[in-house]
Amino acid sequence: MKPGVSRMRIVMETPGGGKKQADISIRVRAIKYREDHLTLPEKMVTPPKSVLNRIAAERKETGRALSVLTVSRNWGLPLVRPVGGIVTSPYGRRRILNKKPRNHHGGVDFRAAVGTPVKAALPGRVVLTGDHYYAGKSVYVDSGGGVISHYFHLDSIAVSEGDVISPGKTIGKSGNTGRSTGPHLHFGLSIAGQMVDSEPLFETTLAGLLKDTSLKRVELTGRK
Repeated sequence: MKPGVSRMRIVMETPGGGKKQADISIRVRAIKYREDHLTLPEKMVTPPKSVLNRIAAERKETGRALSVLTVSRNWGLPLVRPVGGIVTSPYGRRRILNKKPRNHHGGVDFRAAVGTPVKAALPGRVVLTGDHYYAGKSVYVDSGGGVISHYFHLDSIAVSEGDVISPGKTIGKSGNTGRSTGPHLHFGLSIAGQMVDSEPLFETTLAGLLKDTSLKRVELTGRK
């Protein structure tokens, strides 16, 4: 969503089957994210021709997983923290790899030693597991309502596609696989295919929710 004011209509269905609606204005403010300057093997920044077909196939595979839309919502807040480590790289950081600008960081990186158990942040069904060029060993979980969680750079995977899991279940162990500068867990969250900042969703208070997050960019006005 671009900075500026947009109108939104929210339609709610009541327990009795009726409907209510509210029209609101959303003001999105621009934000400048900090940069992460990282040094990696050159093959992880400019991949050789020998792996381009693999990367293309993996992108199609993950694209299909992210396009899954299960109508029923099976999750609530706050999310379960997948590991206990601190956040080392938040959502949105501009990535400079070997002095070459790349995309913004689409998830949250947690510090985690190799072999640390990784917990499911949300309930849902495992829609994809794999060992991908960039993401390394990875797991994707569909939690309904268009929400899919991603766990990257794992050392090992403890679930299979089709498994139905509960929050807190161990889905694997953290590692240093794929395009990674050191042991950690990359946790991502997408809604209808759009990556979002998951960090506020681990909070249990309004103060925590609004502390140093991208939610500060959004203002709701003109509620009816």
